[in-house]
Amino acid sequence: EPRQVWSGMIPSADDGVELDSFVVGPPAGRGDPAQPIFVLAHPYGKMGGSRDLMIGTAVRLAQRGVTSVVFDMRGVGRSTGWSTLTHVSEVQDARGICRWLRVNAADAAGAGEGDVVDASASAALDGVVCRRDEEGRPLLAVLGSSAGSCVVGSAMDEPGVVAGVFSGYVFGWWASILFGSHFAAVKAAPQPKCFVQGSDDGFTTPDQLRQVARECAGTAELVFVDGVGHFELESPAWNDRVADVAIDFVRRSLDGKGGDGSEGSAAGDEDESDADGSGDEADEEEGEAEGPAAA
Repeated sequence: EPRQVWSGMIPSADDGVELDSFVVGPPAGRGDPAQPIFVLAHPYGKMGGSRDLMIGTAVRLAQRGVTSVVFDMRGVGRSTGWSTLTHVSEVQDARGICRWLRVNAADAAGAGEGDVVDASASAALDGVVCRRDEEGRPLLAVLGSSAGSCVVGSAMDEPGVVAGVFSGYVFGWWASILFGSHFAAVKAAPQPKCFVQGSDDGFTTPDQLRQVARECAGTAELVFVDGVGHFELESPAWNDRVADVAIDFVRRSLDGKGGDGSEGSAAGDEDESDADGSGDEADEEEGEAEGPAAA
């Protein structure tokens, strides 16, 4: 069974805010060395978003051998500070999580001079199996839900971040009033990106998302979940599907076999979630090109 590897407070990047966080990992000895550690960002805190909405995704990732971090952004739950309307300050929260992981989940060879190490966290994370860079520091993938996608998408320039998966990214005119300041960063990020979107999303239409993909640096892969709306995609019924798409996309991208600007679809049927983890082949079929989505 998935296990809680560590729990505690992680500092935001620059302003002293403390983030209530925990690390979820696979059963001992079952980590996937080909996968990075995932940083999971929850939906909009001012509308009830919290890390609780990401736990199901973290559990599914762990069942498939992937370690992840789930955290409450500032002003949510036990995290300190105040949430912001536009989530500009919350980007510092995502940056803090990334930097903390790069230091505390590094293997012995990756510990750097001047690193501020949390001794208890480093001990708990010792032996976490994940993809690493040449220095022994963990590589990271970001996975956001709704407004959380805006937050982690704006932090993709952090060292060690190798891919981004965005479920229900809130593009579109109305969403741009609050979150438009984030759009340029995710478009400019050179890493492979995957956007998972309900075909009936009320904030972002499929055509709007296709246009965004064409404007992205690097490559952007689109996965549309047929007949599903924005808030439905956030529900527990879709945790497994989003996690499976993320694992498959990141694996293919890092192995040089994905992130090619393709577009696919996932049937709007929760039975499609393939809870036994045997759906890699099906996910790859969904990702096959129906037409170019990125310039």
